[in-house]
Amino acid sequence: MNYREQLLDYIENQDVTTILDWINTKPILDHADIFRELQQIFREIYEVTNDPAMLAQVKHYDTFIPHYEDKVLDEKLAEANYIMATQEQEKAILEMEKTVAGVRRYIINCIINKEDNAESMKELALKVIALEKENDNYDENNWKEIL
Repeated sequence: MNYREQLLDYIENQDVTTILDWINTKPILDHADIFRELQQIFREIYEVTNDPAMLAQVKHYDTFIPHYEDKVLDEKLAEANYIMATQEQEKAILEMEKTVAGVRRYIINCIINKEDNAESMKELALKVIALEKENDNYDENNWKEIL
């Protein structure tokens, strides 16, 4: 991950405007290190030339780098939170599907075994089937034992 040579090449060829394009091709977690290396190069140039523009760049990076790192970390945290939320959502959906299958099995068993509540379970089954059809998740195979 030594970017110094590439940065020096851009600076020596007075191709500074394309440095940001080049940086954007690198992993985002490397950007702060690249900016620190660039700041060090500007510091070295200033020490040799006393060019105030180089000193201004060094000072600019003193505040820019920490701010940039914070933004990158915020973005990475948001990505991680999104992934965790998505996983929790998938887990909840699987749990709901398991519960629905259990309720369906209970309704069917009550009807098949002619339990005391079989008549009300038939009514409930028709309502559940209608709801499934309305929500486009009806599967005839789930109810074939009582249809």
